Amino acid sequence: MAYEVYGVGLSAELTHRYGKTSFLSFGASIDGTDTNEEEQANFVTKSRMRRLATLATYGAFSLDRSDDPLNPTRGWKLDARLQPTVSLGDDR
Repeated sequence: MAYEVYGVGLSAELTHRYGKTSFLSFGASIDGTDTNEEEQANFVTKSRMRRLATLATYGAFSLDRSDDPLNPTRGWKLDARLQPTVSLGDDR
């Protein structure tokens, strides 16, 4: 066994639709993990527990001005997403 990972996560998202194919979305998530790694050096095996929490928020924007969302022949589309993320804990 190289490592074991246990984790839990929670996320939420809010999306507002403008027209048929344009959207504005906001969201946030938090994830926590415990990783148990077995390391071996000089014929000695050590177990190392690492805990990490990751917090993220995001904003996304999609604007579609094409003539058909499945088979467009004219128009344009713009997608943008920003997702700042921070990790806390023993990440090394």
